[in-house]
Amino acid sequence: MNKPIFVLLLFLYTSICIAQGQEWELFWQDNVGPIAVDPTDSDKIYIAADSSGKVGMWKTIDRGKSWRFYNEGWNMGSPRKIFIDPENTGIIFVCGGPFVGLLKSSDAGKNWQRADYGFVTNHHGYLISDIEKDTVNNVYYVANYNDALCGIYTSGDGVQWEKVSIGFDCMISIIIADKPGLIYGGDVIGAWRSEDFGKSWTQTNDGLPTENGYSPNIWIHEKIYSSNTLYASVRFRGLYKSANGGTTWFPVNDTIMNYLEFSSIALSRLDTNVVFAGSYATLNPEKPGGIYISHDAGKTWINFKRGLPDSLKDISVRYLALDEKKNILYAGLVLYYSDNHSEFHTYNLKNAVITSLNENNSQPISRDLKINGYPNPFNNSVTLQYYVPAAGTIKIKIYDLQGREVRTLVNKSEQSGNHSIHWDSLDGNGQALASGLYMIVMQTSNQRAYHKLLLLK
Repeated sequence: MNKPIFVLLLFLYTSICIAQGQEWELFWQDNVGPIAVDPTDSDKIYIAADSSGKVGMWKTIDRGKSWRFYNEGWNMGSPRKIFIDPENTGIIFVCGGPFVGLLKSSDAGKNWQRADYGFVTNHHGYLISDIEKDTVNNVYYVANYNDALCGIYTSGDGVQWEKVSIGFDCMISIIIADKPGLIYGGDVIGAWRSEDFGKSWTQTNDGLPTENGYSPNIWIHEKIYSSNTLYASVRFRGLYKSANGGTTWFPVNDTIMNYLEFSSIALSRLDTNVVFAGSYATLNPEKPGGIYISHDAGKTWINFKRGLPDSLKDISVRYLALDEKKNILYAGLVLYYSDNHSEFHTYNLKNAVITSLNENNSQPISRDLKINGYPNPFNNSVTLQYYVPAAGTIKIKIYDLQGREVRTLVNKSEQSGNHSIHWDSLDGNGQALASGLYMIVMQTSNQRAYHKLLLLK
């Protein structure tokens, strides 16, 4: 086997399959803006945007069927992020700028008040680029992005703020870690870590690309829940990951992603191996922007476009928001049809995480239901061995890399215990399938198990 074929097959083997029927759907066509889903009610979704000449907060309580507009007290020109207080979802913040950097609503978005008292500013104004909450100590944190005047500020009520740290060029992101006092941050010269609630900081750039001794424009987007794993983007250098709390970093890009700038990342509690990364457009067909998805913690990626218009030249992702209850990913997109023609729309991707094959299914990944294939990789024929913990109807289906069902192998009642079946690498019409990666999905009435197989011919 020559080297190019080997590289291709290795990519196929380490790639993932997309769930059956998974594709982007138009959710809101008027414009794009920061998106947030109420963590206690998935039907409540907020978008801060200028739509039909109205600048303010757009809210739906029926998951996009109808929208309400609120802007009483709204005086922000460029919203950047919506933050819903996880302990009181009626309290909502919008950060951005210029001049008015933070708005707060205490009635679920209906009325707004200016909430940036205590910040230092100058004639250039300022930008509040990020906001988070330390839920243990009931303290809000914001990153003030404003040249030499920037810093980390804290507040107990979310209105009156006090500076706790200075000395950064431009702090643009903050992450409140699970360990008390531990905060991660990113600015225009690198990544930072604080272990005293943001009062002092240590730069942690080991492994990040540098220019003139600094790592340019680090945005630490997300952390894996209850661990030391972080994801960060570096301007025009792609994505980087740390598995030890930011002490060291390593790239998690394919060749194309090395040249992109990523605007947002979304992670899921359903499967911490799943990563969604949205990049800005380049208008260069060799370096396409879009929504990149990894199902192996950043080892391999696909630029997932199914359901978007076929005639697009490029895609710019401005915002991502993942609804974990309904397993839906929302994306604010700029769709470029040409260099001079673009449209702004918000899309959603149902069944976003592969551990769920339909939107209303809350079935867990089985710890008892098991399936394996031998040999793997295989040529023409493979034996699937599976274990059924309790008697009942069993379905075993095969999907290709595009998420299409290619064959149903089993659909019958089985007794508990060990079973096996042979697959001859043919589809449901008796046609031979091409070499590639295939996903085996085994399902009972309340459990599901997965297994990847690589067909080599």
